Amino acid sequence: MKKLLAILLSFALLLVPALALGEEEAPADITGLWFAEVEGMVVELTLNADGTYAVAIPAQPGESITGAWAEKDGFLYFDGSDLPQINVLGTDVLKWIDYDAFLRREAPLIYAPADPLSDAPVELFTGYWQAQYVAVNGAVLFADTLGSPTEALIDGTNVALIGPLTGETVLETAYADGALTWAADGVSIALALQQDGFLRLTLATGQEAVTLYFTLVPAEAPAA
Repeated sequence: MKKLLAILLSFALLLVPALALGEEEAPADITGLWFAEVEGMVVELTLNADGTYAVAIPAQPGESITGAWAEKDGFLYFDGSDLPQINVLGTDVLKWIDYDAFLRREAPLIYAPADPLSDAPVELFTGYWQAQYVAVNGAVLFADTLGSPTEALIDGTNVALIGPLTGETVLETAYADGALTWAADGVSIALALQQDGFLRLTLATGQEAVTLYFTLVPAEAPAA
């Protein structure tokens, strides 16, 4: 995903010879793990007391940027850059200047999926749905991080999908136990309604799985 890599790439472009911190110790009150929501995804920033840092995106495991940081006059500088990257607003709030985002001690909750609606009748699936969230590697992001909208038009067991993960696809699903399912050529799709009114679509290919969460778009009332 291009957007998932863009943040890490921007840090890589800032890298210059490591900052010599000497014997000055990093301020203890702002060290630790910080979280920010940037472009629809959660980003983790770890500030270590030895003057090193790490930036990671939970949705992109194995990818991270590390380097050195220093504080001066209420601002944090990475890797010896003359431009401040973070404004220290307090011991529990930082401002990420480049992304106009706030970093806090607790991870932001983008969306917490509800339990499935057991034995949902097939009629409840019918309608036009738009994806709002996507779960990748266990991290829930806003669906627009995929780059273009994902939509589903359902009529009974007939499901039409359009989006960056599915292309334009029409499926004849099977209804059983309150869910719609389809499988072919190592790819499976399952749709279930949740107790919060969202439609959950899980797309699995081998060991990989991505889950999308849709809301129903109400039909326009007929003109009087």
